[in-house]
Amino acid sequence: MLALSPDVVVIATGGLPQNPPLDAGAELVTSSWDIVAGAVKPAETVLLYDHNGGHQGMTAAEIASDAGAGVELVSPERFFTPEVGGMNHVPYMRAFHEKGVRITINTRLVAVRRDGNQLVATLGSDFATDRRDERRVGQVVVERCRSTIHI
Repeated sequence: MLALSPDVVVIATGGLPQNPPLDAGAELVTSSWDIVAGAVKPAETVLLYDHNGGHQGMTAAEIASDAGAGVELVSPERFFTPEVGGMNHVPYMRAFHEKGVRITINTRLVAVRRDGNQLVATLGSDFATDRRDERRVGQVVVERCRSTIHI
């Protein structure tokens, strides 16, 4: 590589989990990576915020629902799983319908706070900035990664 005498060498090594910008409570969320790896067990009720719309969030939601958790998958996207192709969409949706996974689109995770043994997730909308909804759950799981590039 150096024999080519490049001006710049870019090494893209993948991504790392990263929380979305939250008003409060970033320390209270769990990464989808921890759920998928089995490092953290799903709680009885899980709100999974999927910022990426890809397989990672779907896999974490499927693992949580297979473990018996009540799962709500929340996405800021205008439609569900924009990064998952049609052929893969079908088995995810079949599993989600069988397990009762609730899907909410056009919604962002704004903040998380503790309330006793539960977490309260505050959800907002890009379309109605004054609208806020809350979900009381045992665990908030976030799927969002930051690309790692070295120059």
